[in-house]
Amino acid sequence: MKNKSISISDLQKQLPSLVVGLNKSGIIITDGKAEVAVLLSIREYRSMKAMIKLAGDPEKLLSYYKNVKKVQDGDLADYKNVTKLISGSNK
Repeated sequence: MKNKSISISDLQKQLPSLVVGLNKSGIIITDGKAEVAVLLSIREYRSMKAMIKLAGDPEKLLSYYKNVKKVQDGDLADYKNVTKLISGSNK
């Protein structure tokens, strides 16, 4: 899905309705000349932060993808491993 783009002045007028309607692709905010920011849902923001954290640890990233594959193949026992890797928990 393509990102929507909006100027800062239009953002100020439409912010409440834009926040309610946020989707996975977010909204690119422009200053009239260039893209300057992105408006994301909190869920997408947290997901991106978690993936950035995982990307900084290649061993955890590989483990994450292996566990995701197991979950996709129906092995839900590994769901806890995936959520632990995302949260950074060692419980």
